[in-house]
Amino acid sequence: ESAIAKAKSKLALIESASRPPIATSTAAQLDEPATSSQDMPFVLKPLPWVLGALSPVISSKTMMHHGAYYSQCIESANRLSRDHKKLAGKNPLEIVRWAREHARGTELLTTASEAWNHSFYWQCMTPGKKRPNGELRKALDRMFGDFSNFADKFALAGATHVGSGWLWLTANSRKQLRILTTSDADCPEARGYTCLLAIDLWEHAYYLDHQNRRREYLDALIDRRLDWEFAEQRFRLVLQGETQARRKASSRAGDRKRSRHPKPQRKAATSRR
Repeated sequence: ESAIAKAKSKLALIESASRPPIATSTAAQLDEPATSSQDMPFVLKPLPWVLGALSPVISSKTMMHHGAYYSQCIESANRLSRDHKKLAGKNPLEIVRWAREHARGTELLTTASEAWNHSFYWQCMTPGKKRPNGELRKALDRMFGDFSNFADKFALAGATHVGSGWLWLTANSRKQLRILTTSDADCPEARGYTCLLAIDLWEHAYYLDHQNRRREYLDALIDRRLDWEFAEQRFRLVLQGETQARRKASSRAGDRKRSRHPKPQRKAATSRR
């Protein structure tokens, strides 16, 4: 009981530091250091919206339960990561990647992944209804036809996922979009995907508001609460990465061409006497 009270008090601190309901900016990358303290790589950051701003899709009561679980993951991930000297100075995503390789099946991997996933999830939601735009909208239309078709496939993937887990919209280095579901705390970003959006499929994320009607929760969240501006920022990272890769490939091709066909050297001019 004391642990739950402590977790709820931490969530209250998040609420008190929350920004206005419509955030002015969001961090596009989550693999940057979250804190200057090596002992506390995982931190409770302010929510991008005030508590209750996502109602009626996600109520304040749900967020209180949700946030208590999140704060416990933060606390455990920090405590367990201190047991490994190799993790000193690493950021949250680096810790998740290390744990996937060296600490599978452990509490460290579970809590670190859940902490990262939740931090990402908060940024994927917004109080105002939005729709995709820009290059991401074009990519969605190419892959799914239109937003309505995408929304149906996205919700269906989450609704038919068996057990607890996460629903993701991801992109690869070729700008191709893919809908993924992962079980329990698995994190696609740690496996090389660029995550654009995430939706929590654990029961604590929706049961108080929608009971066992997971599809109802997903339809409402996808239609009214996804932050497509944040997703567009994330997609730009993919586009920038592709452009840089193309430039490097072009530079290497030019170097090979020059090495195969060196320029003839001019003979030094001789003076006549």
